[in-house]
Amino acid sequence: MKHAPFAQDPTPFAAPRYHRVTVLGSGSWGTALASTLARAGVETRLWGRDAALADEINTRRTNSRYLGDAALPAIHATTDLAEALDCAEACLLVIPSTAIRATARATAPHMPPGIPVAICAKGIEESSGLLLSDVAAEELPGHSVGCVSGPTFAHETAMGYPTASTVAFEFSHADRLHPDKAAAVRLAVSLTNESFRAYVSDDLVGVEIGGAVKIHRHCLRNDDGRGLCRKHARRADHPRAR
Repeated sequence: MKHAPFAQDPTPFAAPRYHRVTVLGSGSWGTALASTLARAGVETRLWGRDAALADEINTRRTNSRYLGDAALPAIHATTDLAEALDCAEACLLVIPSTAIRATARATAPHMPPGIPVAICAKGIEESSGLLLSDVAAEELPGHSVGCVSGPTFAHETAMGYPTASTVAFEFSHADRLHPDKAAAVRLAVSLTNESFRAYVSDDLVGVEIGGAVKIHRHCLRNDDGRGLCRKHARRADHPRAR
């Protein structure tokens, strides 16, 4: 099942796609987002720690550990951070929330100057109470940090089922004057294909808080979820949301 064909290019403001995007994290959601980018015509590199998994993605075009037999488009997977980030124009950080700070710190020496970084995880850092975009921004000064969030499922996205998500970044004055150059718009355009629709928001805090609350409510459905609630959504009234 796919969206009906577009009469014209569906991307807003005729914004250009990024030519090369790096996805950090070769789990289910990282691989699904890498597939989405590749299907939209973006040269995509996928970084993960497991060499055998990277080889499987490159040679068999599957990620059987996380996505079963879902067929993947052409993605270049690697375990080398420098190789993964070489000449990248944007980066998706698709790793567990508890690893955001350490991974952002490790990527900093290899990150091309000034490229936008989107967090694709939900939660609030337990030790500091910071939103994940703030955590990454502390470790990656000079980079615009936003997020990709939505009620999505990795396997369905990888299979090309109709999916929608939100790309949120804080907008500068220049972004409002020239939205076709804004990181949120260009990344949304880069993700959009015949089965995936990415929408743009300038409410980064609201989108992140919404994701954290979603995790909180999911945990409350489980008797053993109270620890996860404290870890991922410690404050529903985060200071930046006030």
